Amino acid sequence: DERRNGTAEMSDRSGVAKFSKWMTAGATTRLLATVAFMAAAQVAAQPVTTRDPAPKTVDEFRGQVARLKTLVYDPNARFSASVIVAQLRDLAAFATKQSNDTAERRDVYLMIGNIEKKAGKDQDSMDAYKRGLSMVVSPPLPGHRAAVDNWQFAELLSDAKDFTTSAKHYRLATQHAAGVATITEDQRLGIRQQLGYVLHEAKRYAEALEVNLPLLAEGERLHGSDSDNLRGLITNIAQ
Repeated sequence: DERRNGTAEMSDRSGVAKFSKWMTAGATTRLLATVAFMAAAQVAAQPVTTRDPAPKTVDEFRGQVARLKTLVYDPNARFSASVIVAQLRDLAAFATKQSNDTAERRDVYLMIGNIEKKAGKDQDSMDAYKRGLSMVVSPPLPGHRAAVDNWQFAELLSDAKDFTTSAKHYRLATQHAAGVATITEDQRLGIRQQLGYVLHEAKRYAEALEVNLPLLAEGERLHGSDSDNLRGLITNIAQ
């Protein structure tokens, strides 16, 4: 179950979608966007296939979390998903014995969510994202990570037909993405397009129009008014 980690952190599971198609194929198409959030992977010399022993002290816990963040979010890293998730679950078990939530505990759950989603384990991923994103701790997530993690969770919730909660996290992803220089205008439009879609599916039509009408104008400016990229959005508006 070795994972090559750098493939399309915010794309569909095939890793081949391009964000320039952010409004194609109708309103029911999931966002196949944001391949550019992570560079394409380059094969590392040796994949990580071993795990550290369960921590015994807070310092060991913090050290392992820091090392795993470097590994999990490295676009060039390769590792055994099952080995790293097992280590992360050891860390989560250690963290539950502590009296307060911490940024490290939050990060453990978000890493589990990230890996399990790439592995296609949607329920395990949703459970981990829910726990991690519900923690209000300091320091807050950096903007890029907050946008990515809320997007990933929102997509899972949309697939599970929980459109109301999905809309909440797409909105958060939109807010965080707005201030991140590494996220392009096209990518931000794509996240907003998915927000409009789930609002429509939640039968919150007025809110969906508030998102989609300005989005159409921006899409026309970016792609041209006769672009095929606008068909899905126009269909959503017309429904």
